[in-house]
Amino acid sequence: MSLYVCSTPHHVLVALCTMYLKREKGYIYISNNVDELSDYLKWLTVNLNKLELVEKAQYRKRKNFLDAIYVETLKDFFEKPQLKKLITKYNSTVIFPWNVFSIQKKAVSIYNMSENVTLIEDGSMVYKKKADNPIKKIIKKSLFGIKYNFINDAKISEIKVSFPNEYPEVFRKKISKLDMDVLMGGIDHEDIVTIISAFIDTETVRKLEDMSTSTSKSKILILTQPFYLFNGVPQESQIEMYRYIYETYKDKYDIFIKKHPSDKLDYNFEGAIEINGKFPSELLNYMDIEFEKAIGICTSAVDQIRAIERINTDPHFFEKVNV
Repeated sequence: MSLYVCSTPHHVLVALCTMYLKREKGYIYISNNVDELSDYLKWLTVNLNKLELVEKAQYRKRKNFLDAIYVETLKDFFEKPQLKKLITKYNSTVIFPWNVFSIQKKAVSIYNMSENVTLIEDGSMVYKKKADNPIKKIIKKSLFGIKYNFINDAKISEIKVSFPNEYPEVFRKKISKLDMDVLMGGIDHEDIVTIISAFIDTETVRKLEDMSTSTSKSKILILTQPFYLFNGVPQESQIEMYRYIYETYKDKYDIFIKKHPSDKLDYNFEGAIEINGKFPSELLNYMDIEFEKAIGICTSAVDQIRAIERINTDPHFFEKVNV
């Protein structure tokens, strides 16, 4: 059995799929500091605790301000006894909040206490993250205990990522490919339905499927990224970026917009169907909806959609605007 340390709905999906594929119980610990996700993660946690293979799901809401002034780190300290018991109970710890350079604050105390660790990517494009400068490293290491240079730690047994060849050579000896189609494809249909029910209520699934059959036009799925939250892009500019895609295809296709879980913008494009995007995009593949094209800007989410054509425009956008 494993302890899964997650911070996003996608992490939880990978954890659940792993558990159901192995038919193995596990504990899901969710720690997140994005306000836009808070209500959904609370709702998701309630649903997870109803599943047979989830021994328990726990949600720890972090606040950015309290993280910055060390309060969340103090909470991590007082939480250690409980987490130590969990780590001792389960034979492995699976951690999602990490990047090429460090284990993130959300997971570092759990990482330090664990003896057998599997790392699964925080996001499929996390390899693009830039290294912290030396001063920032010293501050984060001394104040928050951030773990740098972890790759040679003997406790790490495996690292699973979508694009193994994009990682530095030092990672290669422990790295393997994470393929969501293979992972989900090995799970019984009944269990897939169970997993979907944890993320999306039945009424929402029915409405999406009904909307997809309301016209005979081919369908396009636009997947957004919250550039305005993390990359200094004005909200109006973000809307216009996706408006351009909408305008290009609106006359010949039905347009569906699947918003990123952290994206709270209302696009209000005439005739387009906005999907409140808190649930992972991969789940659309298991509904009765067929897309001719999946289109996004600098997002590998398009690769997770079963569409005839997948278009990831400007895959280096993050590098150009990251601030």
